[in-house]
Amino acid sequence: MPPAQLQAIPFEEKNTSLLDRLHALRDPDALSGILSQLRFAALSINLAGRQRMLLQKVCKEFFMVLADVDAVASRRLMRKSVSAFETSLQVLIKNAEKDMLPPEKASVLLMALHDIEKSWADFSVVLRKTAEGTELPSRKEISYVVERNGQILADIEKLVEVYENLAYQLHT
Repeated sequence: MPPAQLQAIPFEEKNTSLLDRLHALRDPDALSGILSQLRFAALSINLAGRQRMLLQKVCKEFFMVLADVDAVASRRLMRKSVSAFETSLQVLIKNAEKDMLPPEKASVLLMALHDIEKSWADFSVVLRKTAEGTELPSRKEISYVVERNGQILADIEKLVEVYENLAYQLHT
């Protein structure tokens, strides 16, 4: 159930399963498992949200290079941001592949992550070429970055929603 729909549920109904689980937490192993899953979800939501920021940052730096606004520094920052995006994406994928989640939930998550990974692969070629400073991108490549940026951003937003729904399901 998406978080936006939570307000439509009466307070007592919304919290019943959580209260039941809290009563069951007298068992230290159960508490540890639930906390571990919630920590996983919270860290993953944060990291996925960071991906949005990094994508926006990379695109800003791309256009700073095109506008020749401190192009040397913009290229350096762009290389760092591209690297940070790729590293974070791989961390999210590796964490989703761990046995912390039921297989059906892990498969939805991995599908969303692999969609981003595929989109990023072609997108990053233009970014890397620009960041390395060998040549400026063509008009076609600039149009591609503008168009693809929106699609990847939408895919990341879907990923954040998947993590949020997962976190909601973990505590209900």
